[in-house]
Amino acid sequence: MDAISAIIRIAVLLIVKFKRRETRSCRFHAKEHLSTVGKAVFSDPQAAKAWIEQRYEELDQGRLHCIVHALAPFAEEHHEARECIGYLWNNRSRMRYAKFRQQGLCSSAGVVEAGCKVVIGARLKRSGVHWTVNGANAMTALRC
Repeated sequence: MDAISAIIRIAVLLIVKFKRRETRSCRFHAKEHLSTVGKAVFSDPQAAKAWIEQRYEELDQGRLHCIVHALAPFAEEHHEARECIGYLWNNRSRMRYAKFRQQGLCSSAGVVEAGCKVVIGARLKRSGVHWTVNGANAMTALRC
């Protein structure tokens, strides 16, 4: 792993740990799991798309029980469905997306990741600049 990637990863961890009072599971990752299941279970792309869109809506409304109920018939035959159920179960307390939206909070890590990339990358990736890991760590500490 290069120094810049390490710095960005550390910055994201620090932001998540110290700046947020509630931990949240990234909505993008939850939707990624649901998409994987839909594509694995349905051979018809239109049926898969309809099923996935319905699960997305349930996810955004906080109806995790409906999602698990929809996944259950596929769990025995498709490992993707079992993995998705496990993901939902393990992260259920952090998947209150409707509540987060009402509070004006972001429910996706993309915003945090992009912010780190812009703030840190703008300083560390300038033309002709080279950093050691220690130097990059020190500069990140100043910027964050």
